[in-house]
Amino acid sequence: MSSTAADLLTLQKSHRVQEKVQAHALDFSADGSQLAIQYASFSNHKFANKVLVWDVSRWRKQKLLRGCSDRVDDVAFTFNGQTLICAGSNKDRFMGGEIVLWDTEDWKSRLVIEGDDLESLRRAAASPDGKYFATGSALSGTGDRKIQLWDAKGNCVRRFATLHGDVQSLQFSPDSKSLAVGVTSDRTASVWSVPGGR
Repeated sequence: MSSTAADLLTLQKSHRVQEKVQAHALDFSADGSQLAIQYASFSNHKFANKVLVWDVSRWRKQKLLRGCSDRVDDVAFTFNGQTLICAGSNKDRFMGGEIVLWDTEDWKSRLVIEGDDLESLRRAAASPDGKYFATGSALSGTGDRKIQLWDAKGNCVRRFATLHGDVQSLQFSPDSKSLAVGVTSDRTASVWSVPGGR
């Protein structure tokens, strides 16, 4: 008797927050011990625009993070699990963006990157080799600032060529030498060399 896909999937845990928010983005740590869930809402509820980190082994809430100063749009663990990247917006800057790197040992922010050239950050991804992380924008007016490549210290090392659409997905290859990018309005998926930017 053959098994169907439904037979192979078993629900491990389900959690519903009482507030009217959406589980907008999430990411597992590489070892599977932690799960970060970013909740999105325009309200002022407890979980609105915050990041809830779960201890997966015991299914307990580990930490509730404010994330960014205004709105969190994406979360990504670095491959070594020592850092959680939060990308979003900064209410103190006109159309500005903000990236917060959290230390997963004590859950203190170890680096905050903010600027007017980080408009409408929507996606974040970390390379498996731990050398880089990338952020993508969903604002059409940002031109060649739509995808930015950062080193582990938070220095911008590369801005990729102009893309004509909103960045909706980012993914590094297993060898960290390529970055795949999904863009909405021109319906393209492209692959870029890291860090060269070709």
